[in-house]
Amino acid sequence: YIWSKFFKRYVAFRYLLIPVYVSCSILLYLQLYDRSLINVILLLVCILLATVLQKLLEFRYFILPYCLLRLQLNEKQSTKIALFLEILQATIINAVTIYVFCNKPFLWPDNENIQRFMW
Repeated sequence: YIWSKFFKRYVAFRYLLIPVYVSCSILLYLQLYDRSLINVILLLVCILLATVLQKLLEFRYFILPYCLLRLQLNEKQSTKIALFLEILQATIINAVTIYVFCNKPFLWPDNENIQRFMW
């Protein structure tokens, strides 16, 4: 959905996200800089296997890498603000998903039943 609405339609949109990609890469590096090399390599391999081989990029492909990254964090890195932001992010994603599921049904040409988006 996002791909067809933004990435395919507006070529500049891909490049506007470069600061987001760089920021996320820096944050990932800061979280993993004191971990063992094998842990970092395994996490990066997991992320690459879950995302690079997919034709369609969706949030669900990041669940396993996210869980592995979350397991790598210790208590000192998990401040109350960070935990609040993490819960807020999950809540926003779930709210948007529920909204789209309830309010944006669609029809397929070969099926007369109403279809709903869900990931």
